[in-house]
Amino acid sequence: MTKMPTTSTKSPAPVTDKPVTDEIKVTLRPPVRGEEVLLADMDLKCFPWDWGHTQWTTIIGQCPTSIAFYDERAVGFITTQQRDEDTWVIGKLGVKKAYRDRGVGQQLLNAALGMMIERGALRVIFVVPESFVFDDENNIAVWLTKTGFKAGKVLRD
Repeated sequence: MTKMPTTSTKSPAPVTDKPVTDEIKVTLRPPVRGEEVLLADMDLKCFPWDWGHTQWTTIIGQCPTSIAFYDERAVGFITTQQRDEDTWVIGKLGVKKAYRDRGVGQQLLNAALGMMIERGALRVIFVVPESFVFDDENNIAVWLTKTGFKAGKVLRD
């Protein structure tokens, strides 16, 4: 079994080599019906591809999702899905560029891991597109390794 990173209720620790400047505390909550467009817009700002508001309608209804808010602005999100009895998958973790390196992603990840552990997760899989593995600016794979995830095989985009 893969050891999952532990979660903490304390303030998140920096997980990048860059110094965290102006770390912020966000409010997390699940999305409500009608926020599909908000999520699709934020998705497009975080990634070179997006799921679109139609797919977000399905995701909101079927997958545990959290939105991070700072000063009443949506600044990030995370989606999860249970694969089997003890395995969960993180579908996407996105933070708007202006709010990166400020602890938002760590807060989203900690909350999601806590929820998954409460629901019986023994293993969590986070699939990272190859283009993000080698893109220095968006290298979420390096960030995930620093949070305790272990690298698996590389899948092509």
